[in-house]
Amino acid sequence: MYNLPLQTLAFSMPGGLEWVIILVVAVLIFGNRLPEVAKGLGKSIAELKHGLKEASQIKDGIKDDIDSHVSQLNPVDDIKNEIDKA
Repeated sequence: MYNLPLQTLAFSMPGGLEWVIILVVAVLIFGNRLPEVAKGLGKSIAELKHGLKEASQIKDGIKDDIDSHVSQLNPVDDIKNEIDKA
């Protein structure tokens, strides 16, 4: 096989010069629409966070419903009651 160093296979966070290049490319591509793009990105992130919070609340509600139904089911007591009746 190939003996490539691990560093060539992994990506890391961009350094200072890379961020400058990314910023220049973004300004060239989007120009004066950059504030609108940033605003749209911010709204998207806020909506994603809201959706994740809502999903977490739904998950917690389902878990609570399951826990309450399971706690109502106690087969040992049902069996004891049937034995006592006999």
